[in-house]
Amino acid sequence: MKTAKLLFACAALMVCNAAFADPIGYTETFNSGSNMDWGTDYGTSWANLFSSNYDEDGAAYSSTGGHSGGYVFQNVASDTYSLIFADSDASSGALAGNKNYSTFPRLEAYVTATGDYIDSWVDLFFASTGDSNTNPVGAANLTVYTTQIRELIIEYFPWTLLTGDLTNPSEWTRVRGSADWSSAIIDVDVVGVFVDVDLTFGTNRVMVDDFVGTPEPGLLLTMAPMAGFLGWRLRRRSRRNPTG
Repeated sequence: MKTAKLLFACAALMVCNAAFADPIGYTETFNSGSNMDWGTDYGTSWANLFSSNYDEDGAAYSSTGGHSGGYVFQNVASDTYSLIFADSDASSGALAGNKNYSTFPRLEAYVTATGDYIDSWVDLFFASTGDSNTNPVGAANLTVYTTQIRELIIEYFPWTLLTGDLTNPSEWTRVRGSADWSSAIIDVDVVGVFVDVDLTFGTNRVMVDDFVGTPEPGLLLTMAPMAGFLGWRLRRRSRRNPTG
């Protein structure tokens, strides 16, 4: 009986560990103490991006203001795509660099703009080379997906939350490359916000704060009840078979 009890306890422990070890996600707040090595890029089309203007640590940082105390920003110009992104170097590598996003239900970020005048669109994006060895910078096989959320940013637009549903591929558009969704989502090299700037006057900045990758708590939801059941069975068995 003691052997059976021991085996039962081991099984319960294994299930409990799996249930409660589910990841909790990561939020880059850009506050003091965070890794602010976010990058920037710009070009006149997606074909021009991830090459000569790719600056791995180029996003400027402010410790004050923002949506929650800090933010990163980039100057933007008319008729350009501008990116603010995390790669394997940014956010301590928690958000990108061969990351598997297949269990993440969504991406989120707060965005705003300031300056003289901006007329543009903003979206979330992720990019993948489809393997763990290729650097996304200048990669011929780089595939990029963007959300279909198109929030207009105008002068002094308030902080607005963007959300990208990663459980629904139909809400995303492949704008570069040929990798299918299932191949790209499991190997995210770069993730962030892009701005399609139509027109600007004067000096203008786009800002990003509270960038979030939220994993699906699937293991917790499906396995925690089983862990509880096993614990109840173990306790009941102990009562029925007292030591001695």
